[in-house]
Amino acid sequence: MTCTGFYRRCTSKWIEGIVVLVALGSAVAAQAADRIVLRNLKILTDRTVSGLDEDGVRLDDGSVLGWDEVEKGKVADSQQADFDRYLTEVGEPLYRIRQRLSVGDYRGLLPHAEAIYARYADRDSPAAYMVAQALMWARLASGRREESLDPYLRCLEYVRRHPGAENALPGQRHLACDPATGLAKELLPVWFDEQAAGKAIPAAFAAITRMRKPRPDGVNIYFATLALTAGQVDSANRVLSAMTATTPELGNLREIVESQRDMQAGRADQVIQRLSPRWAGYDESSKPVALYWLGTARTRSADVSQRQAGLLDLLRIPAIYGTSQPDLAAAALYRSMQVLSELKDLRGSVAVRKELLEKYPHTSFAERVAPGASSEAAPDSGADKETP
Repeated sequence: MTCTGFYRRCTSKWIEGIVVLVALGSAVAAQAADRIVLRNLKILTDRTVSGLDEDGVRLDDGSVLGWDEVEKGKVADSQQADFDRYLTEVGEPLYRIRQRLSVGDYRGLLPHAEAIYARYADRDSPAAYMVAQALMWARLASGRREESLDPYLRCLEYVRRHPGAENALPGQRHLACDPATGLAKELLPVWFDEQAAGKAIPAAFAAITRMRKPRPDGVNIYFATLALTAGQVDSANRVLSAMTATTPELGNLREIVESQRDMQAGRADQVIQRLSPRWAGYDESSKPVALYWLGTARTRSADVSQRQAGLLDLLRIPAIYGTSQPDLAAAALYRSMQVLSELKDLRGSVAVRKELLEKYPHTSFAERVAPGASSEAAPDSGADKETP
């Protein structure tokens, strides 16, 4: 055999060896890759899982799959048990939350969001934001207004850290809040249940302590009004003393908080003097709350003409803000029903009760006057305690 022939034969064998090695490498790589089936029926077989936690499945290319996206999967033996556990414990609730957000079923969100909120409350991730936002809206839709503050504050902080994140949620609804002031149009700083407010304070305080400083002044407004409703006046005063009221809206709300404090101290005349000449010049977000406290103060007057003026103030709220502020509209109707009953206007009281039940059936105030409710026969019982 010539040297040239021997060289060609060796080269050919060497190339064949390389091909075999490449084939073996491909087979090993194929066996190493995990197999994940998504709910949209897409199957991933070219990626491996690098980590797992509540926030999702981290892949080797740096991307993250949310548990609500995952249908099932086959991963490394060392990770399979955790994969299956997360998929069961958070994957199904997250999927249900996404579904209900997509169709706007906010009351239906409640059991799914509450089931996993504790796991996500202190996390900083899209999944955590979706859970907190779902819980805020679910509690509002279910008449649990005071309890909605805690998840709202978590949402606010997430949006502060991740501007525009509120637009990434499924469905048509997005949180309308101002990260600079900390205020949300759909959650005005007014509460109605003393016991519920007291129970909500620890969770709200915990959420506030986790926020980056400087915290927006709107957070102080929310907490102060919640503390006042719970009867914790000293706590409210300490929070208010830290406010700077850097915008007209915050200044208006500061006056409204002072009015709430005066109302609860029995100083209705001071509320009337403060708000009567000013409320019409307030910003649109503050007007309905100012009307509520002004109307409530006037209806506590011994002067019949003042009480009638207060009725008009209260009835403006459902007429103008009924769609955007259903809880406040229901509270105004409830108080109006009480005053009409006190004024011996039975027809007017019945008409207002009918409007409350028909237009705001899911609010706590409608539940108070629904057929069979204990407060139906005596609509004023407990009103001073629960609705200052």
